[in-house]
Amino acid sequence: MRLVLSAVYFCITLASALRTNQSAAVTPQSRGTEACGDPSVAVALYEFFNSGTVDYFLTPGTSVGSGTGPYNFQGGVGFVFVTQEASTVPFYRLHKSAGEPGYQLLDH
Repeated sequence: MRLVLSAVYFCITLASALRTNQSAAVTPQSRGTEACGDPSVAVALYEFFNSGTVDYFLTPGTSVGSGTGPYNFQGGVGFVFVTQEASTVPFYRLHKSAGEPGYQLLDH
């Protein structure tokens, strides 16, 4: 079994961010001054769902669930940084091959 590890950097204050598929969208620039990191370099973190394997998948980008694969787009869940920013912690993704569910871990 092969595990693939990837990481983005997550600001703890963003953990409760509004989902961007709700009526009031949140942009990095609209956050308050208590946010960590430089909001101008933050990217959206999106959630996808595979009903066949009951697997949720978080990723910075929409290419995973463009409607052609098993994952369906659920919406935005917050913002992350693809490089280390001040006051951020790593957010790791471990994905198993052969369609088994992966794991997503916040290292704080």
